[in-house]
Amino acid sequence: MELYIIVGIIVLLLLFIIISVSSTKRKMRREIIKINDAIESIDLYLGKKKDALYRSKNIIKDDDYKNNFKDELNYDDNTELNDILNDLENKFYEIIDEDEELTKNKKLLNLKNEIRNIDNNLLGSIKFYNDSLEKYYKIKTTFPTNIVKVFCGFKKYNKFETKRTNTD
Repeated sequence: MELYIIVGIIVLLLLFIIISVSSTKRKMRREIIKINDAIESIDLYLGKKKDALYRSKNIIKDDDYKNNFKDELNYDDNTELNDILNDLENKFYEIIDEDEELTKNKKLLNLKNEIRNIDNNLLGSIKFYNDSLEKYYKIKTTFPTNIVKVFCGFKKYNKFETKRTNTD
C-alpha cells in the first residue's frame, strides 16, 4: 500500500514537471516568434527609411549632404544601421531648416512626412521587440525554464538601443 502511494506521488510529480516544462517551452517559443516578427518589422522600416533618405539626395543639391551617403549601407547590426540613418536624418532636417526654398519644396515635405511615419512605425517595432525580449528573459530565468533552456539551448538576444536625438 505504501509503495502504491510513493509510486503515485512520483508519477504525479513527474506529470507536474512535464506539464510545467511543456507549458514554459510554449511560452518561450511564443515570445521567440514575437521577437522574430519584431526583427523583421525593424528590418522593413530601416529599409524604408534608408530608401526615403536616399531619395532625398536627388532633391537636395548640397554636395556635403550627398557625401554622407555610401553606396552600400548594409550592417549585420540593426542598431548601428539605425544610428547611421538617424545621423543622416538629422543632417536632412538641418539642411531643410537652413534653406527657405527647400522648406517649400512639396517633394521634400512629402518625404519629410514619409520619414516621420516610418520613424513612428520603427519606434513602435523597437518597443515591441524590447517588450517581447523582456518577457522572454523573464520567462527564461524562472523555474522550470532554467531546466528547459539547458535541454533546448534557446538563443540569446540583445536589447535594441538607439541614440535617437531628433524626433522632428
